[in-house]
Amino acid sequence: MDIFQNNALRRALDGVTGHLLTHEHACIIEGLKAIYSHTIAPLEDPPDQPNGYNCYMYALGLHRLPDDLVDLALNADLSPDSAFVVHLLVSGALEPDDEGDLVIYFGPPMPKHAGLRHGRAVISKWGTGRLWSHGLDEVPLAYGFRVQFFKRLPDGTAESLYRNYVERLLGSQGATSAHPHSRAERSIGPGPTLFP
Repeated sequence: MDIFQNNALRRALDGVTGHLLTHEHACIIEGLKAIYSHTIAPLEDPPDQPNGYNCYMYALGLHRLPDDLVDLALNADLSPDSAFVVHLLVSGALEPDDEGDLVIYFGPPMPKHAGLRHGRAVISKWGTGRLWSHGLDEVPLAYGFRVQFFKRLPDGTAESLYRNYVERLLGSQGATSAHPHSRAERSIGPGPTLFP
């Protein structure tokens, strides 16, 4: 589904999330209501973790990983990011479903953002900031113009898939060797362009 509504609001959100300190976001976004009608509301403060968590970690239920997996992933610079989501898509682990709760936003050629659908709202993590409740098209423009819904993975499945993903990458390149390619290239190779 294409999302081309609210482009002026979405451009304004790019400015907020891309250039201001995260503790300023809620006040600025609330102030945008004077210019743009929106339903965006903050939900919780960022976690007190050194590296926090990202939108993919939240949407896939990976924001509370076991310490051993966090250490393994951080040491290898393999956080659950868009490359991991590409891996899940290419492997078929994520099943498209128009009624699904998992929402993935795409900008050619990669996933740019993810959240969870709750009724008519989406709950998602914006960068290193907080969780937000928002309409489907009330996200920063940088998060893409296309959205697709997927079935949410059963409890524990995303963690198991992520552990296997990290271990496979580390096994194929060695835990300490530098690799000349980006994480996305390491995870999927020169394979298909993803733009549903």
